[in-house]
Amino acid sequence: MMIDKMLDRLPDTDKKVIVTHSGGMDSSTAIILAVEKYGKENVISLGFDYGQKQKIELEYASRLCNEIGVTRHILDLSILGEIVKNVSANIGGTDIEMPTIKDVLGNPQPPTYVPYRNLIMFSLTAAFAEANAASHIICGLQIHDEYSYWDTTQKFVDSFNDVTAQNRSWPVTLIAPFSDLSKTDEVKLLIALDKDQLLKYSLTCYNPKESLKHYAVNRYNIGISCGNCPSCAERIAAFVNLGIPDPIEGGYQIEVPW
Repeated sequence: MMIDKMLDRLPDTDKKVIVTHSGGMDSSTAIILAVEKYGKENVISLGFDYGQKQKIELEYASRLCNEIGVTRHILDLSILGEIVKNVSANIGGTDIEMPTIKDVLGNPQPPTYVPYRNLIMFSLTAAFAEANAASHIICGLQIHDEYSYWDTTQKFVDSFNDVTAQNRSWPVTLIAPFSDLSKTDEVKLLIALDKDQLLKYSLTCYNPKESLKHYAVNRYNIGISCGNCPSCAERIAAFVNLGIPDPIEGGYQIEVPW
């Protein structure tokens, strides 16, 4: 029943869909759900390199796409990081300290905010969608994002769609199926789909340490999540709430009592 209700949140279409796929838990859950709804051949993963500290998340997203058979694209948006690094803790090379979850609660705009990032990324994704004959953008915005970010709310999504609806030839619609759900709900959904172990190919940390891992003849970087930033706190809480360990590859820099 839960699966059917979630699939119903994604609109029917005979066109391709684009998933804004950072490599975090929310967008990874979104692309898994999109593949379940539309089939892997009709889903395109789109990521952005904007100079984020957690750039390694892009590698996790690419590995998930390889696992589920989805085409992956990454766009260079490094100019955004250059513009905002003096005001965002989320950008590599900034002097701004990364806050903990306690630091940001009640803050209307915490230092992890990247000015206009989502508006810029969704606009570029809409252009990418039109150029690739895709009808919808699927994103992983979830309810806890709203505590500090104005550009993660359903109101923002609706306003964005009001603008794209004015496109006379190819209006593209942004869908946020988790906007009233939490990370705990996302894990429940993946368990119902028997896909929760795919979250090993996701990274939610704002400030991970990187480590090189050797696997057979291949080698790749993994991120060791800090365990203290707001995103880590939310992800850890989701699994603790359900009494199961997080399958994330790389683990955490702190001990977590699963």
